[in-house]
Amino acid sequence: MKTTLALTLLLAASSLFLFYSEKTPEQFNTNFSIYTNWKQSYGQVFSQIEESYRFSVFSENLEYINQHNLVEQDFKLALNQFAALPNEEFALRNTKKPVQSNLPLAKKTVTRTNVPDELNWATKGVVAPVQNQGNCGSCWAFGAVSQLETLNAIKNDQLIKFSEQQVTSCTGPAGFSSMGCDGGQEMDAFEYVAKYGIQTEESYPYVQQNDPYTAACKYDSDEVVFKNTGAERLQSNDPDAMISQLQEQTLSVGVSAGSLGFQFYSSGILTKNCNGYIDHAVSLTGYNKSNATPYFIVKNSWGSSWGQQGYVWIEITSGRGTCSINNDVSYPTLN
Repeated sequence: MKTTLALTLLLAASSLFLFYSEKTPEQFNTNFSIYTNWKQSYGQVFSQIEESYRFSVFSENLEYINQHNLVEQDFKLALNQFAALPNEEFALRNTKKPVQSNLPLAKKTVTRTNVPDELNWATKGVVAPVQNQGNCGSCWAFGAVSQLETLNAIKNDQLIKFSEQQVTSCTGPAGFSSMGCDGGQEMDAFEYVAKYGIQTEESYPYVQQNDPYTAACKYDSDEVVFKNTGAERLQSNDPDAMISQLQEQTLSVGVSAGSLGFQFYSSGILTKNCNGYIDHAVSLTGYNKSNATPYFIVKNSWGSSWGQQGYVWIEITSGRGTCSINNDVSYPTLN
């Protein structure tokens, strides 16, 4: 990470003169004022050598956002905590290619008729607040834990905040293929919790906000408060099956989140601007089929300042789906 950033800064320094020469004094002053306010709002502090580079990246991202919003009607972009990151660095920090699960579970097909046109589990008091994974590639743990929390709330009528840190730090050492901050699979997390149980966030708090290196496992069996009984995968590329299973619970889904559209998503329905590469795990909490453009309701793990208070609406389409949302779908079970 440090080597990559150093090389990026070195290469960027050579282009700063060109960047500044292309801006009028008015453009420069306007951008710098917006940049200064953004730094204050998000508590961003950069070293003297890094400051010019971050401002140039910020200005380029601001221009991209403004141009997008002039022509795009389906969804809007906005400055957020990632505004001083080039897209490549953003993807490196905030998305990870999930490792392949070592669990050869059969894929399940679910079909229900007469499902409602709308459903949003987040309005039913069974979905915990949006969390922030920080600089650790632990999206898979956050995606899995969110499903476990909601499953417990639905089945046992109590919403308890579970520990993402336990899943991040302990799943790999327990013999599963997931690698903590370097990526993982929700199915591994579900099977790990089915075997060992999960602690509360209070007893095992998250410590990876600013640390990309996986902390050591500190599992305490005496603090376990919940165990699921297993997990299932849904048949790939079947949005009808996803909507059917959503009648029972929320789902873990993999998405393609490394694009500028995802980086700066603010509102509306994401209909495009994704690559086809699944690099992020999120929670599918609902849908709306009555809208002119039907959409899934997705809970992310980049904090509530991103998107719609931490959520994104993604268009419901056939095949792999928008941002590949239909391709990798799983959920925990409790018999």
